[in-house]
Amino acid sequence: MKLSALLRHPFDRVRITPLGRFFSVFTLLFGVAAINSGNNLLYFILAYLLILLFSSGILSTFNILGLEIEAYGQDELYKGKRGMIYLKVKKRRFYSFLLFICTEYGCTFLPYADKKGRVVKVEIEAMKRGINVLNSVFVYSVYPFGFARRGVYVNLNMEYIVFPRIDLPVYATGNKEDIHYGKTYGQEKGYEGEFKGLKRYEIGERLFHIHWKKAFKELNVKVFEGEKSETYYISVSRTMNEDEIDKVASLVHNILEEGKSVGIVMDGGVVIPPGKGKKQERTILNTLAML
Repeated sequence: MKLSALLRHPFDRVRITPLGRFFSVFTLLFGVAAINSGNNLLYFILAYLLILLFSSGILSTFNILGLEIEAYGQDELYKGKRGMIYLKVKKRRFYSFLLFICTEYGCTFLPYADKKGRVVKVEIEAMKRGINVLNSVFVYSVYPFGFARRGVYVNLNMEYIVFPRIDLPVYATGNKEDIHYGKTYGQEKGYEGEFKGLKRYEIGERLFHIHWKKAFKELNVKVFEGEKSETYYISVSRTMNEDEIDKVASLVHNILEEGKSVGIVMDGGVVIPPGKGKKQERTILNTLAML
């Protein structure tokens, strides 16, 4: 924020606190008493009170000058749910103290900001799937004495992605039949069970299963009998509505929670190969969010 911009709107972002109102009224009444009595000591005290008010305004102004806020990251955000996004708050020169970074859903307190920057997380809620934009955040401070709350809107224009809902009771309501999917059975490469033999080492294999006795000749890994696992292929389309996308996301979540494998088919071709785990779920949800 530039000083010229602040001076053009000096009162738009300043709110006197109850403490500030009390101190102002006290200073005014003290000034009246000093004038009526003509006591030099009271004049000195009045001068110090006025200096305190003036210095409070100057320090609070420079406390928010030079603040920079940039996008830093986000948690997994789901449609209709609240989550956290991460912002990095910097001060170009010196320090800023007692900062509150606010969205419409609440404020986060930051004790101080410096040149290196401090990361804070703020709460947000998105009702729209896909790419959302956080245009600005409001930053205010009651530094130094709490007489006034001086703040500024900081343009951010941060883009963040929102996943579909994954909390629909797909299995319980029988909605599974409403979604086009296929199920296959495959032999899963195992690391436990009956020993099958050796095979050439490939990048990505577990080092623990390397056959070290013959490693001086050639790197081989031990292969064990795996178990058959269910693999699901779920068919999706760019013409799906919001309810259908939420159903697919919930179904994918439930299948992966059961330890099974799932992939995505679109327009007759495999878009996401079958896989398991949280990484696979995030990959699929990211694709569904952008439909």
